[in-house]
Amino acid sequence: SQTLNTVAGLGVGPWAEGVRRAATAVGRDEALRGGVIVYQALHDLREGMGMTGTVLGKLTAPGFQSVEGWNRVVTYHAGIDYATEQAAKAMGGDKGAIRGLKAMGLDTERIAKDGVLTTADEVKAGRSAVERFQFLVDPQDLPGWANGPWGKLIAQFRTYGYKQTGYVANELLKPAGEFMKSGGKEGSLA
Repeated sequence: SQTLNTVAGLGVGPWAEGVRRAATAVGRDEALRGGVIVYQALHDLREGMGMTGTVLGKLTAPGFQSVEGWNRVVTYHAGIDYATEQAAKAMGGDKGAIRGLKAMGLDTERIAKDGVLTTADEVKAGRSAVERFQFLVDPQDLPGWANGPWGKLIAQFRTYGYKQTGYVANELLKPAGEFMKSGGKEGSLA
């Protein structure tokens, strides 16, 4: 579902560009420098579950680190590609593009004037996409019972489900409702 979130939120074109960039060493290095993947942190997340959690993790989520890292790299680059496309549209006054850039926390006024993203804008756009579609979860977001190996395993999937529900409501259904209310005159759903 993480891939579907990225496609639904950013589009097939940016996702495909993300896949292309993630398949290169340069693309993976850029995402690493952007701070969206920290392989040691992903490893520690799995290993922090202790012996029981590690064995359980290998049985229930083989390849977790590789898949999670891949999803983050793809989404990082998809976010940059999406923001670049929206910047060009924002320069032409497209309100949907301006909303899309604003949702990423970018300076829409400046970007709408020249249609150009700075390197800092690109990093911010990529990180925003990862946070929105890959659901970064901090330890303080988890309930106390999630400290043990079994609790961590259960919390991992419960937190994702909770965040997935919020994503569908806020990122898909709400904009679709607003689009329908406007009679389809507000540009894209982004």
